[in-house]
Amino acid sequence: MRYILQINTGSFTRTADLAVLRARLTRCLDALDVERAIYGWSPDRAINEEIVRILEDRGVEKYLWLPVFSEIHTPESERFTGVDGAREQALGDVCEGDSFDFVCQSSAKNLARAAEVFNDLTRDLPVEGAFLDRIRYASAAGGAAELYGCWCPRCRRIYEEAGVDTQAILRADRARSADDFIIEDAQGGAFRYADANLDKLMRARRTIISASVQKLCDHFHGLGKKVALDTFAPCVADFVGQDLRALGRMADFIKPMVYLKTNAPAGLPYELQALGPAVQDSLRRTLGADPGDMEATVEQLRALLDAGAQVAPGVDANRVERFCDASCDYVLRFADLLEAAGFSSMTLSWDVTRIPQDVIDALARR
Repeated sequence: MRYILQINTGSFTRTADLAVLRARLTRCLDALDVERAIYGWSPDRAINEEIVRILEDRGVEKYLWLPVFSEIHTPESERFTGVDGAREQALGDVCEGDSFDFVCQSSAKNLARAAEVFNDLTRDLPVEGAFLDRIRYASAAGGAAELYGCWCPRCRRIYEEAGVDTQAILRADRARSADDFIIEDAQGGAFRYADANLDKLMRARRTIISASVQKLCDHFHGLGKKVALDTFAPCVADFVGQDLRALGRMADFIKPMVYLKTNAPAGLPYELQALGPAVQDSLRRTLGADPGDMEATVEQLRALLDAGAQVAPGVDANRVERFCDASCDYVLRFADLLEAAGFSSMTLSWDVTRIPQDVIDALARR
């Protein structure tokens, strides 16, 4: 098993401690067989140059971590408009320093802005690829209304062209509920929803995300760069507009966030709780297993491999007070199951500075 590291250098509003980053990154590189590293997304030039230099000296392939539809904003950005009016996701102090407000996912202007930021942050640096994060809609963690996607005039027109009765959705006279998104079946990795009108809406949302990701992949591949994608876990990806089989055909590899121990955005306990018990029950019926079960998760990941995707699952190897407690047994068991299922790489998520020494030592002894 080879490993991919995620190096959180900060965000557009805060910067990590370079000395800590250097020490902990070197610790992992010395102990583990690391093939690739994802770093970002601080714009601090000194940190970027140093991290890239360390990885280049070790022969590790480098991907800049880029949050496409969240965090990258300008006054000219086309904003996300919710079904109940414009708003931003408010998740309190769950992820300090991170913002989960989204821009419109169908906007060519927003895609161009992401490409521009990548160019700015990698100029004159030997970076092999782009790691595209937040290539999705907001999840139910910000409220059930988020499951309806963006409702700007352009997105609404796309929905209507796909046969969605937008007026019926807009004139709903009760509070939005995740219970509206009960699943009836799964077809080709995507879900079919019990409400026929919402099923059309979810298909349109998948189409928008896939089309936008394809444009970004074409752009970066045209520059001679590789492209990797951060995605939700297979059992919840459809709720944020991610068709993992389609996305897997576009990218050099995808990293589903199979975070079974993380009670924070993208973590399965957090996202499943936000969907509520009725949707969870429909997931269990459709999948034939508990959506938070490790063996079932590995089977869902293997289906992506069988469909031709290159997959490097992201396992939450961090210990973060209140949010994540990844034990050695948990990480090792996940690694063993993935290797037995045919996976050659695993991503140690989500921040190299928060991987405890005992986990690194245990992985080194495998």
